[in-house]
Amino acid sequence: MGIIAQPGSVEKSRKKAAITAVFSTESDLHVVEHEHPNLLINFEYDLRADSLHQRASGMNHILARACAKNNVAVCFSVAPLLKLPPQKRAQVLGRISQNISICRQFKVSMRIATLATTPAELRNPADLVSLFVTLGMHPSEAKKAIGPL
Repeated sequence: MGIIAQPGSVEKSRKKAAITAVFSTESDLHVVEHEHPNLLINFEYDLRADSLHQRASGMNHILARACAKNNVAVCFSVAPLLKLPPQKRAQVLGRISQNISICRQFKVSMRIATLATTPAELRNPADLVSLFVTLGMHPSEAKKAIGPL
């Protein structure tokens, strides 16, 4: 069982559940270095505009090194993608692809979750594996990312 905690309350949440997750905020580096959650979720859904040569994906090499050092996994969620308009969805998929390559470069553990709030948002694990292989994960990485933490 896991809990999605607010930044600053990870330690309290850890006493209640085995897995603690935190949604991405402006203070991701501080959370990773000082609070050590198990998962960081939703880097890609930031409202910042992309620059000309790279996506504003929410992850950079400094944060990736901190995640690898502190054993914090990056979690990609699929349910928010379903609610986006097509233009924004393409942008978020590009950001996910960029984050996958950054995570692979710095050996950060990756996880895939639906984070569905309704039954209509649930997806078959094989479909999720297929989507993330298309986005740049190796098939074995995608299958491992679906499995338990």
